[in-house]
Amino acid sequence: MNAGRAFMVLRGGSASPSHGYTGLYYRDTRFVSLYELLIDGRPALPIKSWRSGISINYEYDLNGEPIRRTITPFYDGVRDSVQGGGELSVKVGFDFSDIFEVRDSLSKSSVVERRRMVNVERRGKAIIAFYDGTDGARRSLVIRSGGEASLKDGLAIVRGSGRLSVMLMPALGSPERPRSAGDVFMEFLRMIPHLKSDNNSLNLLYRYSITNIFTLLESPPAIMFPLAGIPWFNCVFGRDSIVTAMQTLGFIPSIAESVIKRLTELIGRSHDKEREEEPGKIIHERREGEISGSVLPFRRYYGTIDATPLYLMLVASYARQSGVDSIKPFKDGVELALAWLLDKLSKDKLGLLGYDGGALSNQGWKDSWDSVFDSSGELLGYPRYLIEVQGYVWEALRSMDEISPGLGLGNVANRVRDKITLFWSNELGFFAEAIDGEGRLADIYTSNPGHLLWTHAINSGDAKKAAEVLMGNRLFTEYGIKTLGYGEPRHDPTSYHNGSIWPHDNSIILKGLADYGLCDEFSAGSKAMLNAFKQLGLPGLPELYTGSDPPRPMGNFPQSWASGAAVMMIQGMLGISFNGNAVSLRPCIPDWLKWIEVRNIDLHGLRLNIKMRRRGGGVNVSYEVVDSMRKASRMELIIDE
Repeated sequence: MNAGRAFMVLRGGSASPSHGYTGLYYRDTRFVSLYELLIDGRPALPIKSWRSGISINYEYDLNGEPIRRTITPFYDGVRDSVQGGGELSVKVGFDFSDIFEVRDSLSKSSVVERRRMVNVERRGKAIIAFYDGTDGARRSLVIRSGGEASLKDGLAIVRGSGRLSVMLMPALGSPERPRSAGDVFMEFLRMIPHLKSDNNSLNLLYRYSITNIFTLLESPPAIMFPLAGIPWFNCVFGRDSIVTAMQTLGFIPSIAESVIKRLTELIGRSHDKEREEEPGKIIHERREGEISGSVLPFRRYYGTIDATPLYLMLVASYARQSGVDSIKPFKDGVELALAWLLDKLSKDKLGLLGYDGGALSNQGWKDSWDSVFDSSGELLGYPRYLIEVQGYVWEALRSMDEISPGLGLGNVANRVRDKITLFWSNELGFFAEAIDGEGRLADIYTSNPGHLLWTHAINSGDAKKAAEVLMGNRLFTEYGIKTLGYGEPRHDPTSYHNGSIWPHDNSIILKGLADYGLCDEFSAGSKAMLNAFKQLGLPGLPELYTGSDPPRPMGNFPQSWASGAAVMMIQGMLGISFNGNAVSLRPCIPDWLKWIEVRNIDLHGLRLNIKMRRRGGGVNVSYEVVDSMRKASRMELIIDE
């Protein structure tokens, strides 16, 4: 369970150094690696568990009598409440390992030996453990309980009879007063759109996705920035946060505002070779752990090629929805990012946006070392140019030119779009994933070209051809579009990027299919995503899953842009687009759905309930005005049924 920067991973209701990465984490550090509930002195094993809201519930059996337990995340910490008969106790062991140490230890035969000097002491009824790191930061954990607390062999033990409540409060530097996440969650639910349809799986996926998005927001309602995912990436990630903001823009625009604000604050200001920082470049990753935040370059790491054009895409999209004045506070960052992008294009021999190797050898969203290669399996040389990135560049410049026509960006945008033909492979009858500086193609079937649909970078004829390949038997499965086609070199359905399926990738392609009016293909693709959700059996979609039958979850869960995938898919169904003071609805209702209703949706200051229902071969759209707010009198609603 998680809320903002704090999260707890348990297995069977407990954490142990022998249980992989279980424990309590905060700001890239595992504070607790041992956490165990005992009933009458014996380790407690739950007979069932379930999720309610943002809490996890367990039930235990003691001689036929139930003992119930609820663990609830806070900002910043967790509360563990147990009620029932018997003598209850909780055992806590301290860790203070950097997240990278924990992750690396999983690939070894035993857990890495600890050498940290952890101080543990009692202060009144509280127990406090603290560690002074080599990075000069103090990390501390406060344990509070109404029960009896003691120390034994470096462990904290809290006891109670029939009832026990334990509060764990981690801190980096000065402790902050914990805030209830439950009250904020209820306010969040009142603010966002609500979905009903005749498909229960779609309704459930939306509810789970919204909940997962909420738990990853850093500190709502003030800071709506989405952290990337649990457990390895619960931190600032430029690309992930931007895509999540784009996925949720029509439903939760405050996320976009927080993302633009934070990334503008962290934008590159100087040249730093180790961090790969350049003025105007959007950050890739921000870490705060003892090692990842100091020894490694990831304290502020800028090794990404796509975050900057994606940032500009988000800024322009937010301005179209909320008004150009809404981006004035970010003028400095926008100008820096534009200058960086234009400079890169002007100096590149192909006039495209490419990258050389760095700490990450691949710097697009498929950042595995072996994700860019040709049909013989040989890796491409440098510089490398990814096809989806050129689509981002085109859309970033085109949309910025639309909201700020005085900048004269249209011609540059068109030149980039025209050069997308360099990626066409006659052998494939499809766009290649990438080219290198020598013009060699990554002539393999991948999902990457599908992003050109989202950015509207190709004409309708090429869009139809792309859809045929994406939905063909090389890439498409009943659970979604694979990252790499069957039969290609390096294909492995259990790999990170070479044959797996990523929900965010599929949602981007689905939104593009809907935008081009390719509703039959959208229908098949959205059904596949629901099939995966039902098969995986998780409360939401994971970061990725195997491209095999049956699919198995992989990567982080919850994960922000995987959770945003369902929201983006639903916006594709509604066909929402913003242009000036006009809002257009162009439905693309899949054939497996009879009706869908979205209530409490804010379209340009007009809060509406919208219902779309299939009738014959068309779609009927009806709506009611719930509340008229600012800008509503100037808003024009255009419905294309």
